[in-house]
Amino acid sequence: METLQRVVGLCTCLFLTSSTIFAETHPPMRPLPSASERALEAGTTYFVNVKQGDDNQEGTKEKPWKTLAAAVKRLKPGETVCLRGGVYHEHVLVEGKGEEGKPITIRAYPGEVVILDGGLPEFLLEPQNAWEPCPQGVKGEFWSTKTYADLGGTATGVNLLGLFADCMIPLHGYHNLPDMRSDNPYWNLENKVGRSDSIYCGPGLFFDVATGRIHCRLAPTQLPGLEKDNYRGESDPRKLPLVVAGFREGSPLALRGAKHVRVFDLTIRGSRTPTVDVFDCQDIEFDGLNVYGGQSAMSVKDSQRFKLTNSALHGIAAPWTFRASLKYRSIEARIFTSGSWEPSGVDNEDFELANCEFTDCVDGVFVGNVRGVKFHHNLLDNVSDDGIFLTANTAYDGTTPGGNVQVYQNRLSRCLTVFAFGVGHGRQKTIATGKQTGAGVQVFRNVFDFRKWVYYHMPSGPDEPQALTSKGRVAGDHGGPAWEPMTFYHNTVIQFEPPFRNYYGAGWGGHQNGGTARRVFNNLFVQMEGTPALVLPTPEIDFQADGNLHWSYNGDVEAATALLRKFRNSPAFAASQTRYAAGWTTHDQLADPLFMKIAADWRTPLNLNLQAQSPAINSGVDLPPTWPDPLREADAGKPDLGALPHNAFRWRIGVRGRTDLYTGESQ
Repeated sequence: METLQRVVGLCTCLFLTSSTIFAETHPPMRPLPSASERALEAGTTYFVNVKQGDDNQEGTKEKPWKTLAAAVKRLKPGETVCLRGGVYHEHVLVEGKGEEGKPITIRAYPGEVVILDGGLPEFLLEPQNAWEPCPQGVKGEFWSTKTYADLGGTATGVNLLGLFADCMIPLHGYHNLPDMRSDNPYWNLENKVGRSDSIYCGPGLFFDVATGRIHCRLAPTQLPGLEKDNYRGESDPRKLPLVVAGFREGSPLALRGAKHVRVFDLTIRGSRTPTVDVFDCQDIEFDGLNVYGGQSAMSVKDSQRFKLTNSALHGIAAPWTFRASLKYRSIEARIFTSGSWEPSGVDNEDFELANCEFTDCVDGVFVGNVRGVKFHHNLLDNVSDDGIFLTANTAYDGTTPGGNVQVYQNRLSRCLTVFAFGVGHGRQKTIATGKQTGAGVQVFRNVFDFRKWVYYHMPSGPDEPQALTSKGRVAGDHGGPAWEPMTFYHNTVIQFEPPFRNYYGAGWGGHQNGGTARRVFNNLFVQMEGTPALVLPTPEIDFQADGNLHWSYNGDVEAATALLRKFRNSPAFAASQTRYAAGWTTHDQLADPLFMKIAADWRTPLNLNLQAQSPAINSGVDLPPTWPDPLREADAGKPDLGALPHNAFRWRIGVRGRTDLYTGESQ
């Protein structure tokens, strides 16, 4: 049934001919795009129809235009262009300027799926004619029947990215043809970035700039630890519609210097560069998008008043893709980025990312150099390196515009490092109080679930244990930079094992070099195994922590209790009262929080609601009223600990609330 639904959906969306041969690939990782029923707005609306349109017509419903690229050049403030269902093989540049209260709107027709595809059409529409066996290749290797002299790229670069069109799972972008031809599935390389040895990273593409040919190999993957996540589908690309995209013409959708623009209900894919690229824009709103990454799924730079809602942004990691496969044998892609490693001199400001899904990549969301961010009701999942990059950018004049970031009511799971910091993103300067940082980050009412493995450690051979056991962590850094000032309160953290050096509270008690500040209050820190983490910083650090509950389901809680008791009877505790009058950890507990349901096995769905007798109820400390908290009024009596007060409504996250906060599963 699932296969039939995927094929029917593909036929409906792509308008392929009945002669097209369909074959089985892999179950989708995420929900596939579906049509929106958003009603048409009042006002002037023009229409585009890829099947029946003509750019020389009037753009009416009866006589539509054919291309979006032509349509956007004609729009005036307050006008809308509506695309009928289909696949638009275009690279669209939007430079239009609406007016306050009279935006320019680009949207899909109600009930119809619109796909903006920057890939080469022949590999999607006529795969049976686009490929042939590669004469000099290995078993299962094909190359394009045509040559491409103007595809762009370099001899040593990753020149192509792509997707299986039926399931929207990424194809590996190879920069090394021997890797694609290899049968070695193990990370046993002498040089992780070299070319003297090779490793097969899964179904993928390679562009040979010398011959102009595109190579493709869809051989199965062989790691036992991946189990059903191994690729076992069709290996002949002539039987499969593929999205194949190079550097040529850049992003499928680019906004340059645009103002007051709205984009609704589009699926955008097929890019080696950022799939959606926003630069030097003001008052831009995206809602209802499905975006499949190139270098990033979305890049927003030098822009102000940006809003992204109810959208799914996916990176380039397939179900069989490890961090090293992308970082060292392909590209270190991001899902969403708002800056480069060097400051531009123009501030990013006032971003909201809400009810979105950011998934499946080596790096996640880079927002550290934005002034004023609200990141809420989102799913961040399956990121094999940095989840949310937070180091504020230091400009050439010494100012640090980034910060005032609020991260709340999200589910954050399967990230190697959820919050990441690094000097490369801003060249932090030394000032009188230490390293220069941004305006700070507030993290509250989130669920962190690190029970399931991350695609980090890859077996180096058949004799090494094959089970995938790498687990994520709340925060970490690159090279010891000063972390941004962090306020971390009312969160529920489910860790599998203790953090680095057993630093207090999932690691928040460490890494305070450089003069940063940190506040940690009213959280639930739970480990599946190991001694609860209670190693605190020295009292001269600008640190405060209280009202937190710590527990381990399979660890030495008595040893942790003794450590906490020893601290409270030490000179360090008395010294901490100069920072925080009550003293660090005065109201902390070591106790089972009594969730409704929890287990070490990630396959067991969580229920993080508190039982009536939970010690987390009415046991928190009062927080400053200036700290934002959307659930403050729902929390009767003293504050309950963790993300969700006892008996409070359990909110949903992701695209139009389709994803469960506790399980991460979509309806």
